[in-house]
Amino acid sequence: MVIDVQEFNQININFETKTAVIGTGNRLGEIYDELNKFGYLISAGECINVGLGGHATGGGFGWTGRKYGLATDNIVSAEMVTANGTFISPINLTHHSDLFFAIRGAGNAGYGIITSLTLKIYPVQPIVTSIKISYLPEQVELAFIILDKVAKNLNENLSGYMELRSKHNNTYPFQINAAYLGIEEEARSAVKELIELSNPAYIKFEETTWLGIVDSYPIFTRSPSKITSYTIPPSGFSQEAIRVLINFINNFECDTVTLFDLYSSDVISRISINDSAFIHRNIFAVMELITHLGAYSKDAQTKCVERHLQFSKEFQAKYTSYFSYQDYIDRDLSDWLTRYYGPHVPRLIEIKKKYDPNNLFNWKQSIPTKLP
Repeated sequence: MVIDVQEFNQININFETKTAVIGTGNRLGEIYDELNKFGYLISAGECINVGLGGHATGGGFGWTGRKYGLATDNIVSAEMVTANGTFISPINLTHHSDLFFAIRGAGNAGYGIITSLTLKIYPVQPIVTSIKISYLPEQVELAFIILDKVAKNLNENLSGYMELRSKHNNTYPFQINAAYLGIEEEARSAVKELIELSNPAYIKFEETTWLGIVDSYPIFTRSPSKITSYTIPPSGFSQEAIRVLINFINNFECDTVTLFDLYSSDVISRISINDSAFIHRNIFAVMELITHLGAYSKDAQTKCVERHLQFSKEFQAKYTSYFSYQDYIDRDLSDWLTRYYGPHVPRLIEIKKKYDPNNLFNWKQSIPTKLP
């Protein structure tokens, strides 16, 4: 059974409390467009055709993440229909606080049908600066090392992601894509140390609007792929890890790209992992390894996935944390409950038993009513 929530598409702003009640059927682009009419934004993801409900209740990092935090940390209230048809409202710190804990980090894992989220909203800056910093193949290793070194001290107005691709098809296989909430002069100052120490081959600053930044991210299209994710400790990668990853990307016969969401930020790390079900706090980045499969035969796809999973298992065991990001679903992930939710698994199961005792909402990676 699949439940379509697209009709839950209201967007109602409360200008006094600086919040918005947003239906979970809205996609991020629709929300950004509507709020921008009134000079506001929510802190959420970069991919504009992703739906709010699953995104925000599982994490949600984007162009303002290092300034205003994750989407899940900006949820102040929710409404939900439970398995027995009960409508619960509000779900917040004082009403159904156990469920409020669960839906911020595990709300996309089977507690009920969340119909709306009340989120904090923030004023749109009149000018936002797009930043692209690119590196040649021989510069990639140094770029990683320098970024690890300076990330924690980067201005909070700067958020973004990095991408690593094969050197065989890309002049600049490593690129930093960022948005700075302010003018170009300030943006240049924010990345001055990074640029001076890493000496990139290509740099571009461009003043634009908030919607200009939003619309700059490629539209997500569904196509066959294999995705695995890992959280990277605050110390970043070791030099050996960088070399192993670069070597894999360059020599893997299947089209593969690595994305890194740059979490390194006080606004994310200062929140205790016990405040919500979201545990990925004091980290450098979330890494997403994506192998595109659409161009290959079925047999070749199987081999690509097998090799991807083999590398992923070995790389995570040696070079990253044990944990993975629940918004990047990996159906093949072992011990996924612990990797997604860490020490909160027993608590999340108890909450599941309370609100969905017969496990109506269940699938391969939904919260169970008992430990596996």
